[in-house]
Amino acid sequence: MITRHEKGNPQTVRYEAVNAVLLNEFLKEHRAFLEERCKVERLEKQVAALTAGLQKVSAQLEMNNPAPQVARNTVRCSGPRVYDDAGNVIETQEHRGDFKEW
Repeated sequence: MITRHEKGNPQTVRYEAVNAVLLNEFLKEHRAFLEERCKVERLEKQVAALTAGLQKVSAQLEMNNPAPQVARNTVRCSGPRVYDDAGNVIETQEHRGDFKEW
């Protein structure tokens, strides 16, 4: 785009070539943009399909395996007891917090 004289110094700019170069660069970038847009659209469709499949599988799992029901089970243990001088029980250890699924 620049013409140089015999010593290599710039002499003139070929302005008529600038438009062609800029147009080629624009077209190249526009093509890349269109390719990226198509790729994004394809990926969005893929994400939507995968999300729908995941929701379907989750719903099937939820129907086949209902949430477990938990009940608190309080059990009296026949553990250590403390007696007073008269033989009366003054302290009983109680076991609490045993959880079981049913």
